[in-house]
Amino acid sequence: MSNRTSLLVDYSEKLENVLKDSNIESFDYSQFSELERVGSGGYAVVYSAIFRGKTYALKSLNNNLKFDKKEFKPFMRELKLLHTVNHPNVVEFYGISRGIIKKKAQAIFN
Repeated sequence: MSNRTSLLVDYSEKLENVLKDSNIESFDYSQFSELERVGSGGYAVVYSAIFRGKTYALKSLNNNLKFDKKEFKPFMRELKLLHTVNHPNVVEFYGISRGIIKKKAQAIFN
């Protein structure tokens, strides 16, 4: 991949490989229910959802996010770090899911 700017979806295969190598679990999006939009920002929309009887936050990343090779590495490092943090004052990152509509990447937090 060159240093040109690419959309997040262009990095999807690399993203999935890095997450798999980091033992970050992937969840079936169809298992989430009662999605309710709770907020949005510059690069994502956050939903509340029920999964296996518990409430989770789904952070749906916009497919129009743009990265170059230099920006993608810190993004992946942040996801790996979030997955390893275990502190009562930090929201726990459980894994990812891919949305049915537009195949958006979803980060799952509790």
